[in-house]
Amino acid sequence: MELADEAVTVLDSLSDNPASQGRNASRQVEALIHLAQGHNAVALEILSAAAQTNWTQPVTLLGVPPRPLKPAMETYGEVLLESGDAAAALAQFQQGLTRYRSRTNLLLGAARAADALGRTELAARYYTQLSDIWQQADSNHPFIAEARAGK
Repeated sequence: MELADEAVTVLDSLSDNPASQGRNASRQVEALIHLAQGHNAVALEILSAAAQTNWTQPVTLLGVPPRPLKPAMETYGEVLLESGDAAAALAQFQQGLTRYRSRTNLLLGAARAADALGRTELAARYYTQLSDIWQQADSNHPFIAEARAGK
């Protein structure tokens, strides 16, 4: 928790330039701190706002960092999926994929959310995309077996 609190402070200190994504990244860490403390509603509220900010900020190829290390909509989708709201999670992952095409964690989240909703054909499409991306991946990659099995 001490390291997470320090990360919030450091990320908050980054430039106000939208390309830096510092403030939005700090909100994600702050939300994860609340999640770890059992404040799920607060965490989801913070992540919802961060995802909206992520969506409205411009995507740049240059900046500090060049792109968000982890898009807020990805974090928000993961937390929604873990909390049992697969439909809202799928919507976040799909929205994220319109901006960050073929981002593997967004594809994996979308596949898992679609699978949780019983949308097996949609899940299979996402898993197939992951398998294609990871066709040269090491066999011990943490998600390769899941992607190749389609679950």
